[in-house]
Amino acid sequence: MSKLTLTPFRKNLAQAVTCLAPIKKTIKKTIKKTINNEVKKTIVDEVNYQIPIVANPNGAPLITKLPALFSRGVYLSEEYKTESMTLSLTSQDGTQSPDEKAVHEFLKSLIEKCKNSIMEYSQEMKDLPLGITEEELNSLDNFIYSSDDKKTSTFHLRLVGSGTYKTRFFDGNSKDKKIIPTPELYMDKEKKVFHPVHVTPVIRVNHVWISPSKISLSISLVDAQVTPKEEEEEEERVDFF
Repeated sequence: MSKLTLTPFRKNLAQAVTCLAPIKKTIKKTIKKTINNEVKKTIVDEVNYQIPIVANPNGAPLITKLPALFSRGVYLSEEYKTESMTLSLTSQDGTQSPDEKAVHEFLKSLIEKCKNSIMEYSQEMKDLPLGITEEELNSLDNFIYSSDDKKTSTFHLRLVGSGTYKTRFFDGNSKDKKIIPTPELYMDKEKKVFHPVHVTPVIRVNHVWISPSKISLSISLVDAQVTPKEEEEEEERVDFF
């Protein structure tokens, strides 16, 4: 992996990026079955757009280290063969620490910066699909997931797993930067087996992805320092009769 510059995390970091770098357009041949699952199939061209997000003014990748956040571990998707880590932006009661609030505001500002830039220039750039609406771009807000009662918020980061570089997890209790194997941090939602840790993540803001089915924001987890969450002391049990 080539040497990359780490941009210091700060309150207005989102204002120092642009998402109008050269756009990558890909055409994927997709087979769609006809009505009622009949044998006849139709091959259609699915056009996807990848809009890189880069740091101004040199156009380098935006890589920054976020403050420590709480996580329940790495989620492995067997269906898509991908690994992600979910990070919390609030406590269970809905309150936010200063660090959680800072990251939350950064992500919201980044999303708004992307939406505004794309809307402003979409009609002038032939590489973008015509007719993209503000409502469609609002789906970028889904990068931050809020619970049904709106009390808690989380977001997830895709682990880097292709090429010669992979996401590394460093043991925060080790002085020699011991690496923790990713499978040791897996969580099983069905069995409700979690590995609660505090994570100081180094992230890379990648791109906005536009496909016929969705518009999404891609941010990867490059490196992370993890320390086990301290177990809360149980309250003294009192038996009543």
